[in-house]
Amino acid sequence: MPDIAPLRRVPFLAILPDDDLAWLAERTRPRHYRAGTTIFHRDDPGTTLHIITGGLVKLVLASPEGREVTVGILDAGDFFGELALLDGGVRSASAVALEATETLTLDREPFAALLARHPQVATALLGALGDRLRRTDELIQDILFLDLPGRLAKQLLALAEERGVATEAGIRIELRLSQSELAAVIGATRESVNRCLNAYADRGVLDLDRDTITLRAPEILRARIY
Repeated sequence: MPDIAPLRRVPFLAILPDDDLAWLAERTRPRHYRAGTTIFHRDDPGTTLHIITGGLVKLVLASPEGREVTVGILDAGDFFGELALLDGGVRSASAVALEATETLTLDREPFAALLARHPQVATALLGALGDRLRRTDELIQDILFLDLPGRLAKQLLALAEERGVATEAGIRIELRLSQSELAAVIGATRESVNRCLNAYADRGVLDLDRDTITLRAPEILRARIY
């Protein structure tokens, strides 16, 4: 039987029996991308779902002037491009590999064939799309209603929850994002994020290292959000 574990991590596919997952797994294809590679651009034709098996991917919206806002950072076990499974329309955002990345791709045709046998998958897929839309709405609200220190505080706390490690000094975050990429997530410039990080460090809220940030006083960051 082919490896169905990557498909099992996708919520709207996880409800399927093993035999159907194995049938789908036989129809996936591995893809490999170097760091910095654009996997697809916004408005490209879209017919495939990507399931990340290793690496880091950002989903990006860009203005005509070239300014970028990152609407999602995805890790191994996450997926993107799911909208294409429903309508086969154009991509709603660009996807860029932030580091060497591997994905499994699933085309729309085998998914549609399976959907005919298991229509409940459509409901689960709509739930996944709803979750993505809520996160995008939250990002827009943060940009509109939180100042930069508040947005940065919220993002650091989210990173700490997702991948932080408790140490004697505080919660250490292995930062896989550059300051430019972190800035794009919160709708700011690298220079302004650098100033804000240093201001927090001067107050003893966090410690900065080359590849890590240690949150010494996360309660101060939480108070900054509300």
